[in-house]
Amino acid sequence: MIKLTESDSQGNWMLKGIPWEYINAVDKDGRIYGSLSKLHDYEKSELSPEDVEEMIPPCKVGDTVYMPDYDSVEEEPYYIIEWIVAGVVQCADGWYVFEEADQTDLCKVGGDYAYLTRQEAERRLEEMKNE
Repeated sequence: MIKLTESDSQGNWMLKGIPWEYINAVDKDGRIYGSLSKLHDYEKSELSPEDVEEMIPPCKVGDTVYMPDYDSVEEEPYYIIEWIVAGVVQCADGWYVFEEADQTDLCKVGGDYAYLTRQEAERRLEEMKNE
């Protein structure tokens, strides 16, 4: 990855080839410094954009996830459960959500489990009916 910031031997950093005097002359409210500081922190982390994407949860607390389910005892055995997300947890094999009513029951997002849209869950439900 090509870096846009650099550090000297004492740990002082700057935008490559641009002295702070030039930046300070136009950065009256500190926004440019704030943005450059975030860029510098990102570059120090040595994470790729893909690594950063993997750290972002697929949903947040308060979102709704949809889970296709089957229960042979029910009058309508195929149905979709809607959960209001109370928590999101990252595990080694992906992201999991839990609902407020049952914080011990985790459900994996994606795959054959929890879906972020009702349409995805309905598609999976149709597949289940044909299995």
